[in-house]
Amino acid sequence: MTFRRKQQYSYFRLTIIMTAVIGLSVYVFARIWQNAFWYGRILGHKIQTACGCTELSELIIMHPIIFGSVLALGVLAGTAALLAAVKFYTIWSQTRKFCRLYLNSAKANHSAKLKKTLKRMKFDKQRVAETACDDPVVFCYGWWKPKICVSSGLVAILHPAELETVLRHEEQHVISREPAKLFMFKYFYHLYFFLPGLKTLIKQYETFSEMAADEWAVNMVGNKKNLARAVWKLSETVENRNVNLSLSFFTSIVAERVNKFADNGYMPRFRIWGRGFALGAGSVVVIMLLVGAFIMDSDRALAMHNFGGCSIEAGPADGRTACASNMADHQSTSTCRQ
Repeated sequence: MTFRRKQQYSYFRLTIIMTAVIGLSVYVFARIWQNAFWYGRILGHKIQTACGCTELSELIIMHPIIFGSVLALGVLAGTAALLAAVKFYTIWSQTRKFCRLYLNSAKANHSAKLKKTLKRMKFDKQRVAETACDDPVVFCYGWWKPKICVSSGLVAILHPAELETVLRHEEQHVISREPAKLFMFKYFYHLYFFLPGLKTLIKQYETFSEMAADEWAVNMVGNKKNLARAVWKLSETVENRNVNLSLSFFTSIVAERVNKFADNGYMPRFRIWGRGFALGAGSVVVIMLLVGAFIMDSDRALAMHNFGGCSIEAGPADGRTACASNMADHQSTSTCRQ
């Protein structure tokens, strides 16, 4: 199954990219948090001691960019975390609202045509919900145990063979747990939209996913014409759906699928390189340089403070002694001097 393998390859590639990017982001935020914590302790110690030592009193003056960056990055990190939570809730709530719109009118018993088709398919009828809606709608929903929602309007306009083909198509999405994968990738894209080529890679996965489902349906039914007729009938009644929905719709990626119907040797092509890729790559490079410069400079500043030359009175024996190299060992005193 050609497109099934391509779908799996696209899925693993996106998963690896997603894991690497999230891991790097966690590491960077951890380093920023660690440095911000130490700067906070330094400032707190300065307020307690009122020492006047160079490494303490002039730390902010000597490194205004670092302290400004810590504040800015702290605000940015908090904002990013808030937006990530809001985006997660938005996608989840919109998907849930859309499903409820149809599932609230679900029938207790399937219509005779649908019941007969499911019996012929030997498909678990508990995995299919028929909603009393005149609009021809069919989609796969659910993260952990996906199910198929089909409207009475769709059952009415399709020939039994066409209906079986449509259900076979959605069966493949149920097997591959497509709604959960779509949610994961769409949420990841909303968080890291600036990554070069990410939008194209997700589009590639969605295309191969739909074409793999078509491939499965044709192999199971043995007739491509029924699938083509079903796509044609439903493509004229495609509703305006929110792109945030983590659902698998039968009428997705129509153009590429029609090209495949017309030419069995057709293979979709995806353009990754372009102006969008260049802008995304440039933004990633700038972000990495800024974060790298901040971490390196802040590490040098902390080392300078911890191993500085601050001195305090130690008594009549020698008059002076060096401050401890560890910041935490500085004792609070009002007699500290250069």
